[in-house]
Amino acid sequence: MNLAFHKYHGCANDFVLLDLVAEPGWARVDLPTLATRLCDRRRGIGADQVLILDRSESAGGVSMRILNADGSGAGMCGNGLRCAARHARERMGVAINPVPVEVRFGDAVRLCPVSLDIAPDGNVAAATVDMGPPVFDAARIPTLLEPRGGRVLNVPLPPDLASLVVASGAMLEPLACCVSMGNPHLVLFGRKPSTHMAASLGAALEVAAWFPDRVNVHFCEVLASDRLSMVSWERGTGLTPACGSGACATVVLAAASGRTGRDVRVEMPGGEVRVRWDASERAFLTGPAERAFEGRLELPA
Repeated sequence: MNLAFHKYHGCANDFVLLDLVAEPGWARVDLPTLATRLCDRRRGIGADQVLILDRSESAGGVSMRILNADGSGAGMCGNGLRCAARHARERMGVAINPVPVEVRFGDAVRLCPVSLDIAPDGNVAAATVDMGPPVFDAARIPTLLEPRGGRVLNVPLPPDLASLVVASGAMLEPLACCVSMGNPHLVLFGRKPSTHMAASLGAALEVAAWFPDRVNVHFCEVLASDRLSMVSWERGTGLTPACGSGACATVVLAAASGRTGRDVRVEMPGGEVRVRWDASERAFLTGPAERAFEGRLELPA
């Protein structure tokens, strides 16, 4: 089979996008197995994740499934949602704005409207995702860390995790902050987050026994009440230059713990996004959605 694919990125967090409407042949492929090849930067196309788009008649927009680089599924991807909405408008004929995008993960369906900022030349200048309300309940994140008042907010790290942080030499507070944005997140606040820090600590923290479904790990420095910097290790993928749901998680946890306000710019190695956690408790993520290239992939019949 010779099948078309599309390549997008949001703040250098990059995706192979498969459009099942334009290329139905993808539905006959074992995509979780193929994802590792597609995401391989030396033997494949290269990407952090695979986005699989189809029509969603109930929402009048599109549905999206997300596969990590290791073939596992993901329940949310903020940067991917922006790219999916741009593709839906420009290539799938979805004229509604905001674009209704249904994120499907197992039996769960989460509707995330994406508002597109259309430039005078007709191109998408930026996009804003309604990420919905964060989930603080430890059992629903899920994490086995002991919550304070129902929330894992500034909870002392257990000895095994604390020893990892100390051994790494990272300038991090020994406090855990956790939330779900449709996927689980652990945020550690401190000074001078770096890709080296994320690579050395992220892999071990992702699979720690305290997180039954693994966890996305973010290292954050608060620069001002409206600005922070962050580096991320994503479960099932590894070190990434940006994480949209992670940016939302970090701002929500920073605001909930009194470290920042609720409208914050997030600096990441791949670029900058804005997160606004409004009075209705919904998080909104604004950032770019860039089309990189498209091509065709030859697969065995």
